[in-house]
Amino acid sequence: MRNFPEANFELGKDIDLSSYLNPNTTGWKPIENFAGTFDGKKHTINGLWINLSSIDNVGLFARTKGNTKISNLFVKIDNKGITGKNDVGGICGILEGSIENCMVTGDINGICYVGGICGSSGSYISQCASSGNITANKNVGGISGGSRGSMKNCYSIATIKAKSSQSYGIGYSSTNCYFAGSITIESKYNSWFYPIADLFTYSYYDSEKTNIPENIGIGTTEQMKKGALTTEQMKKQASFQGWDFDKIWTIKEGVDYPKLRGLQK
Repeated sequence: MRNFPEANFELGKDIDLSSYLNPNTTGWKPIENFAGTFDGKKHTINGLWINLSSIDNVGLFARTKGNTKISNLFVKIDNKGITGKNDVGGICGILEGSIENCMVTGDINGICYVGGICGSSGSYISQCASSGNITANKNVGGISGGSRGSMKNCYSIATIKAKSSQSYGIGYSSTNCYFAGSITIESKYNSWFYPIADLFTYSYYDSEKTNIPENIGIGTTEQMKKGALTTEQMKKQASFQGWDFDKIWTIKEGVDYPKLRGLQK
């Protein structure tokens, strides 16, 4: 893939990187400037880890360009985690193009623009999910760490930790998304805290699980009232107005949060 960045690829089976990645190195080398398509065919990449704390654009892909499409992929990060500087994510550091039907599980760390799926995005993310611990100084989110990209039909149950400002449950802009993890901000003064997103439509969060810091940033108080559901409400289909439970979402009524049909194996 590194030699053919504009080609189209399909994953034929699960990949385990545990024995491939030398423990005495910095782990996986992110793929630079990918501009093709990558269809994971619902296979899993296991054991991914990266230790590049002084490097920007870190993830399975460093940066995607143009009309890139990455889809149908599960990524299980090794216990060593993914660590970068700025623009750090499980799938890619910086996204141009789209990511669809992908799930990332594991710990991701950086300084600024750090997210479960991508660090920052000016593009489109749909039907994706994340879990694990996502940590940054600022601009951190369950799906994306920020920028102006949009997210639709996504969810995160991650534990998000930030030292200062700009923390999102999902990312900058979301439609039909939910957050059911927790957010902790080390500095609770002059910090901007969004339990879902800065801009959101038909999106919700579990108000009993998500920590609401005191002295939150100006302008976010009203957003706390929007989209807030109890844990019990989060497990009822009727709570999610405008959602497609026939084609996109499924739910075990009263038992669990909604899940994406495209991420069911």
